[in-house]
Amino acid sequence: MKKHFILFISTILIVLQSCNPAVNDVTPDETAKKIFTRAELEGIGQMIHFVDGIVSAKTGHTGINESYRAYLDKLSTDVFSGGNFTPLLNDTLKFQFLGTIDDEAFSAIWREDTAYLVWKSQGIKYIDLNFAGKYMKYLQEIGESDERYAKIYEGASKSGDFSPVIVVWFLKNHHELDFTVYKHRLWATIFLLRIAEPIEIPDNFKENLKREERARVKLDTVFFNNKSLD
Repeated sequence: MKKHFILFISTILIVLQSCNPAVNDVTPDETAKKIFTRAELEGIGQMIHFVDGIVSAKTGHTGINESYRAYLDKLSTDVFSGGNFTPLLNDTLKFQFLGTIDDEAFSAIWREDTAYLVWKSQGIKYIDLNFAGKYMKYLQEIGESDERYAKIYEGASKSGDFSPVIVVWFLKNHHELDFTVYKHRLWATIFLLRIAEPIEIPDNFKENLKREERARVKLDTVFFNNKSLD
């Protein structure tokens, strides 16, 4: 797996080197410089460029706006046609990459947790927004002059994560955003990294659930029939 990860990273680096740095580089805005430390900005920049490389590799575009819009167009089509949210990359590779990011930069955006499923012997790691992280403060401040981010902040504050309304809004309206702008590029990076692999429920577990449900319905029927006789 380690060899696969090294090969994957090498591929991303080749893609990034083929892009025009003058076009694809992105500079933190003044709000970001005020809120995040230099080390945090460096780690966040690594996340941004990592995602840049993947969307460029998957779409075949080298321009940032073209890459992100093409990738999000495909994701939107899949989702709104009844499909799953396709993750940017599998969770194993994602966590291997995130493990190389400075801890403070990671915590500025994310918190890591584990979901335990009754049919698996090991828990599944996942990430979601760190409600106490600096990115929330960043959202709040840029939201003072950009209503879109005010709504993202409000939704995240209430739900602790991306609300369905915000997800739908972004997928339908991403063409409004210029991804050469730091706040938009960072938002797209976070949105795409947040998507986890879908959890597959084993067929035998589904059958057990169906049997249990049928048994409950049968017991409820007997109970109510007996109550009616009383």
